[in-house]
Amino acid sequence: MTALVLLGASGLDVEEDTPSEVPFWLPVLRWPLVGNLVLQLPLRGVVRERVAPAYYDPAALTEERLDEWTLRLTAAGSLDAYLARVNRPPEDSRREKVKAIRAPTLVVTGDSDRMVPPAVARLYHELIPESELVVLEKTGHVPQEERPERVVAEISRWADAHP
Repeated sequence: MTALVLLGASGLDVEEDTPSEVPFWLPVLRWPLVGNLVLQLPLRGVVRERVAPAYYDPAALTEERLDEWTLRLTAAGSLDAYLARVNRPPEDSRREKVKAIRAPTLVVTGDSDRMVPPAVARLYHELIPESELVVLEKTGHVPQEERPERVVAEISRWADAHP
């Protein structure tokens, strides 16, 4: 069987959604050479500023996790992926695509997600016919990091029910 799990899913707009502003300098990173040079600069401070709100408790962004985030965000292709997300298609076509999902889907979000409001997860749940919504308490945008045991338990429970 084909199934889907969405963790902190974004991509749909809701009224309470406060889209993160795209820094004015971000498109400049697409310029040949400039993007590659910028990605060679020490970006830990920028990464910390952009990623800390993903956590219910920003102190959970340890130095080790910050290293991991910095590595991921500066890896080959990550900038292109981020820019593609920023330049995504219009909202209507995304909602129609989500409505077309027929795979059983588990939607997991944190109740305190400051990056993607929990209302977005509720909207995914409403649009996908065979979906289940799990809202984790005292959790931000990265439930897999903040509540790994609970996320694994929820996914395992759900997968067992959808063999």
